[in-house]
Amino acid sequence: MGMNKYYKEKEYIEELLKKNKLDTGIRGDLKTLAKYYKHLGQDKDAIEKSLYEFCEKKCKGWFNKVRHYKMIDNAITYALKDDSVLIQIESIEVTKKEMEFIESLKYEELEKKIIFSLLIINKLNNARAKMRGIDSKNNYFGGSGEYSYKSLMDTLNEKLTRTYREKGIHRTIKQFNDDGLTRTTNRLSLELLFLNQIEEDEETIFEVNDFDNIGLAYEYYYGSKKVKKCIECGNLIRNTNYKNQYCNSCKIIKIKEKHVRYNNKRK
Repeated sequence: MGMNKYYKEKEYIEELLKKNKLDTGIRGDLKTLAKYYKHLGQDKDAIEKSLYEFCEKKCKGWFNKVRHYKMIDNAITYALKDDSVLIQIESIEVTKKEMEFIESLKYEELEKKIIFSLLIINKLNNARAKMRGIDSKNNYFGGSGEYSYKSLMDTLNEKLTRTYREKGIHRTIKQFNDDGLTRTTNRLSLELLFLNQIEEDEETIFEVNDFDNIGLAYEYYYGSKKVKKCIECGNLIRNTNYKNQYCNSCKIIKIKEKHVRYNNKRK
């Protein structure tokens, strides 16, 4: 997961719980897991018990109760904060005026897709803030420089050259700045000035529900033959060939089901 990991936390954790063995990379997910147990109604003691049981069962290769107790304590402390809620955003609505604005820009498709992704990510951030009880609407992207732009480019689902990823994206952002659409702040975050140019509108024309592949939603809206829906879950996928009918998640499930059927026949 990319963006979905942060905006579909419930879904992410439920998939995590299905796994049998986890490496040290799970450390960063324990806070989210603690929030999940809190979401289920568990109190502090129950959350602590659940976290230890989870780690002792699925992290046998490296987890040590004595050595890693602070990791568990930190996750619990974080989860019990008032604004620590489990985030699950099913979809983001896109209005007619928003798409008309993007269409009006004198850019190539790639640049328009970047503006579209910035729009969706900003809506995601504001929706998450609202769920946490934070009454603020900040139209900013990033704040961590190159890493932020990497995550932005990943959502486009485009085959970008290494040169564009390392240098081209910065030229694109500079062009946005020069055109008055954005402003790079001293903290390297990007103020999304273009949002003030879009008229208020309640007419939703489509929704984005896969935040790892925001660019595919843009292409699908315009009828691109390079994009189609997974026949199982409906998520958008790149139409590489006629045999490719499933998204990666559904493909894994189908393969597992096939193995189960095969093993059952052998019995």
